[in-house]
Amino acid sequence: MSNGSSMPAHKEIEKLGGLFEHVAAGARPFLDKCSETKFLAVTDYSRAVDEYRSLARLVIGQSDGLTTGWSECGECVTAVRNALDNERIGQDVLGALTELRSAYVNRVLKPTVKEYLLGDAGRPHDVSSLYDNVLRLDGLLDAAKFLKSLRQT
Repeated sequence: MSNGSSMPAHKEIEKLGGLFEHVAAGARPFLDKCSETKFLAVTDYSRAVDEYRSLARLVIGQSDGLTTGWSECGECVTAVRNALDNERIGQDVLGALTELRSAYVNRVLKPTVKEYLLGDAGRPHDVSSLYDNVLRLDGLLDAAKFLKSLRQT
């Protein structure tokens, strides 16, 4: 049990558990597209790279649709866009996406989740949108690693 200023740990876990279930279900279609892109890369690498770029631009290009906080990572978003424009799918893209994910988690997600658990944040939908963004970035990172590894073989 915690002191009277915050809720007990099991309540926090229950609150986050419901949130994770909601986010996982919502992110599934996008993650499936990332997986399909990896499968496509085995037979048509060029087309898979084009598909990957479309998926990445969908995520980083929808700053209005990706809830608040995206603007706090503006320099990282710009780096990802530049990497997507200037290179196939290699270390520049991986580095830029990794930096974006880290910045987003640390600058946006962590503080918002902390406020949410303390009861100070907005609706659960807002927090779930932030988690959804991280899952999408994870899907993009996974697909980029796969595409990079195929290019090296």
